[in-house]
Amino acid sequence: KKVSGLLNEKFALLSPVNPTLTGPNALVISSYERSIRLFLKEEKKRILQGDTIEILALEKPFSFSISIPNFEKPIKVLGTIDRLDKYNGQVRVLDYKSGNIDDTKLRYDDFEDLKGDYKRLPLFQLLMYALSLKEEKLDYGLPIGGIVPLHAPSNYVYLSGKKGSKRGEVETLITLEVQESFKTFLVEVLTELFDLKKSFVSLSDGP
Repeated sequence: KKVSGLLNEKFALLSPVNPTLTGPNALVISSYERSIRLFLKEEKKRILQGDTIEILALEKPFSFSISIPNFEKPIKVLGTIDRLDKYNGQVRVLDYKSGNIDDTKLRYDDFEDLKGDYKRLPLFQLLMYALSLKEEKLDYGLPIGGIVPLHAPSNYVYLSGKKGSKRGEVETLITLEVQESFKTFLVEVLTELFDLKKSFVSLSDGP
């Protein structure tokens, strides 16, 4: 019941000069309202079916430092986890997305799959969230990661995971081994990012 009022309130904060919802803004807010209502209905349905959902944190900021070779100061990594919760006792790090999500891009063989593929940025985010819990020494247990596709709320959550040895097999738990491997990958990425001899290039989904 609070969805409509809260959306209008948040819009007014973003647009204090003209807080009235008209034209394209009204259409956008209406679309968000529909998506949010459908998502909440999906969660309510699952609770009524016997599932348990415990919200641990919303818009949780994180910060940790990481050292890279040949760089005198540690690099500080900052971000915000959209939602941290427990679903039937399992900790989840979740990110809300309003655009289209290709859920196949949330599964990977190894972290090299992430390089140069902007459609895998949501996967990168989820792995970063999981790593942040470990680096900040927060004792939530091993998490799983998921994207909430607000454009298709009936799908509820697309889970990320490492592909297994068998066809169709996916390991969704972000284990300590996965976190350490991702940290090593992150060091490689940051080392390249801060290499003055290398230029930035634009990612493209074109041929």
